[in-house]
Amino acid sequence: MKTCEVSSILAYIAAVYIMTCIIYLYTTRKFGTPFKDAVKNYPELMEIKRKSVKDRTKAFYTGLIISTIVMIAAKPFGDCY
Repeated sequence: MKTCEVSSILAYIAAVYIMTCIIYLYTTRKFGTPFKDAVKNYPELMEIKRKSVKDRTKAFYTGLIISTIVMIAAKPFGDCY
């Protein structure tokens, strides 16, 4: 049986990042959205925002699909999954 090793530095970086995200979400949940509330008063800005969200969502999912295909094809970690 083959044992796979992961760089401990990368594991620490990932753990710190995940913990930071959790702390951020917890501490900012009561901040509200003053900018978003102000933008709601201008319908043309809301339309620009909607278009931007749509474009960015599409770009993210395109990147996710391409990255997944590359990882499956390249198998950079061999049998470590």
